[in-house]
Amino acid sequence: TTMPGKRVRRSNPAKQRQQRRAKRLKPADDDPLSPVRTGKGRPRCRWVGPGQPSTETKKGGDTKTMYQAFSVGGERFSVGDCVLVRPETDDEDAYIAAIVALYAYEGEPEKHASLRWFFSPSHTALTAEERKSLHPAEVFASQEQDENVIQSIDAKCKVLHWSQMPSDDDAKDNSSHDGGDETETFYCRRLYDAKTQKFRKITARFLEDLAQAETPVASSAGHLSDGNSSDSLGLESAYEDDDMATPKQTRRKRKGQGRGKTTAASRRRLFGSASPKKQQRKQRPTTKLIVPAGVTERKQVGTVLEQARARLHVSCVPEELPCREFEFESIFGFVADKIKGTVGGCIFVSGVPGTGKTATVRAVARQLTMDPASTDGLRFQFVEINGMALTTPQQAYVQLWRAVSNNPDAAVTPTHAAALLAKRFTTPSPHRLCTVVLLDEMDQMCTRKQDVIYNIFDWSSQAASRLIVVAVANTMDLPQRVLSERVASRLGLAEQQFDPYSISQLAEIVKTRLHGLDDAFQQDAVRLCAGTVGKASGDARRVLNVSRRASEIAQARGATQVETKHVKAAFDELKGSSAIQTLSALSFHEQLFLLAVMVDFRVTGLEETTLGRALDAHAAACAGSLGAPCPSTAVVRNLCYGLGSRGLLLVEPGRLGTHAKIRLNISQVDILFAYKDHPYVTRCRAFGHF
Repeated sequence: TTMPGKRVRRSNPAKQRQQRRAKRLKPADDDPLSPVRTGKGRPRCRWVGPGQPSTETKKGGDTKTMYQAFSVGGERFSVGDCVLVRPETDDEDAYIAAIVALYAYEGEPEKHASLRWFFSPSHTALTAEERKSLHPAEVFASQEQDENVIQSIDAKCKVLHWSQMPSDDDAKDNSSHDGGDETETFYCRRLYDAKTQKFRKITARFLEDLAQAETPVASSAGHLSDGNSSDSLGLESAYEDDDMATPKQTRRKRKGQGRGKTTAASRRRLFGSASPKKQQRKQRPTTKLIVPAGVTERKQVGTVLEQARARLHVSCVPEELPCREFEFESIFGFVADKIKGTVGGCIFVSGVPGTGKTATVRAVARQLTMDPASTDGLRFQFVEINGMALTTPQQAYVQLWRAVSNNPDAAVTPTHAAALLAKRFTTPSPHRLCTVVLLDEMDQMCTRKQDVIYNIFDWSSQAASRLIVVAVANTMDLPQRVLSERVASRLGLAEQQFDPYSISQLAEIVKTRLHGLDDAFQQDAVRLCAGTVGKASGDARRVLNVSRRASEIAQARGATQVETKHVKAAFDELKGSSAIQTLSALSFHEQLFLLAVMVDFRVTGLEETTLGRALDAHAAACAGSLGAPCPSTAVVRNLCYGLGSRGLLLVEPGRLGTHAKIRLNISQVDILFAYKDHPYVTRCRAFGHF
């Protein structure tokens, strides 16, 4: 019998569920399983029959009592029944599962059920085109099993083997004799492995024993088909049975067929929308992984210096990150363990700018994607949110929701997105992917209430969230100095610090980028560039930019190799820039005031301060080991506004007094480079501020 000849009885699942709920609320006096009412008038679940003690115990040591059935609203559910499980939201279709075990823990009022899930086509790795050739009532068996409270079970259903699907004549007879049967029926012919995304044929005996066996594949291996045991995701190889229709036959409407075959509600359960055409716009993010781009393609064209300049560009993604092996392994192990355990968590990554924090996290995401064995084959989503790119910290909700919902054009407000995310990360779902969020420049999202970062950290601590947050900030003591106690408690104890690059590490970074182009730079030129930048800031981005500029100067002068004189010329240009010249021309106390403001930024973790704090920081710098006399408060205030008039500071109007806010209008790297020999900079390096 071919697919077009098979018919499914007409039904209305939404109406049937409403009728079943209404029936439960109307108890029958002569029914021994009539429900016991709670205080709110709803039926209460009751065990049927005596319980049997189990040898298994909970982690806390509580014993488990096993049962064979329970009743609710006069309806009995037993071990081995297939049921519909209530979805996360009201507009989502129910899940399908088989009851493997029923039990309760000693001392706990909740009743639990161990459920083995069936996958609908929209929950698998099949594409929209591949799902068109499937029957609307088809589901896939699986080995996925979870513990749920029995209150989440909505109603019974039937899952039959493919060979038991009725023909046209049988469907007509059943429609006339089984008018009172309101149970929804689904059909299964394949076992789906969510880790390997493979399909295997099963027999009717395997499906009958599915709910009874703890490990169905091992106990019923003889009922798995030998053919196509490792099918790919393509339907041409996964479905080659003679009694199955081709995609064209399935989609063809024959006389007397199509109307009344399936309802819109049942089709939404399987396809996620009322029609396959709409489903393409509402497809779940089960196969598309949001991961960073791979290694940047290097065009081996042009001269050696041109190739070296392309590799030294900051945007070029290297094949490996030298001098960050320990940090890489630490973050990689944390994220991999969370994905394998399908749990959430948070790790705080800190360090001064230019130490490779963001690049290391991106490399971890790439490695996890390319090596599925590190996560036991479990897939994940990677989302990157940069605090500097947000107009307001609340926009992080919108970006995160657009990523996890696989809808980059979703028109939601920050308040609505926060509500949707809270519901998603606090509601259990057996088919949800883990989400890895790179929260870059987190210190820019610290507001007065700190509600945004608190909510994100709190969601990652929920048991059902599967949200893994990698928070990156430039301030090492941000949790202790800036974050409130309630936010720091949600952040957790996992932390990884990135120390500034040393001179030898900066030289190793340049050599790694120039691997295979040894003739492009002299070794002395690389050491000079790394040594000069390493003494000032240890910023890897600065050493790459200076090296690129040195290669441009060498090529402009007709040289084929970068020498030390070209590196010196690049530094002379950097010193001769307008910003460096302006900084060098400042007076001693003006330089000291800028450095004191920078130290206050590093201490607080914020990119702004007040005039009062800046005055105190300048006075503390003068009272230190510098031995310089401290000017009066009026003189230092006029000095601050003078720096603002030159464009080096952004200062609020003077009517605010000491509460006026101050921000730097020049790069901190330029300030450190211009004042690398300043005595106050040397003192601050000893205390770890620079």
